[in-house]
Amino acid sequence: MALSISVAGSLKLIVGGASSLGTSGSPLILTASGGTAPFRFEAHGDLPPGMGLSSDGRITGQPSASGTALVRVRCTDSGSPMLFVDSDVSLVIS
Repeated sequence: MALSISVAGSLKLIVGGASSLGTSGSPLILTASGGTAPFRFEAHGDLPPGMGLSSDGRITGQPSASGTALVRVRCTDSGSPMLFVDSDVSLVIS
């Protein structure tokens, strides 16, 4: 399942993978469509303790507590001019 969450020009950030982190053991994978690959992802704000976001868009780790965290993610493409999109991603950990 994939969910498109934000659009900036032709660049679209897509969230796919596990819908509830902490129970499935699968990473949440951020991808992009439109724009020019490769794409770079970065978190603005704190991910839940024990979790991290790699520049290739994988949110991984072992969360230390349940709850919901809202993290702003920026996706930047490699085009000229560069496109970027910021979007809030809600992480539900159970």
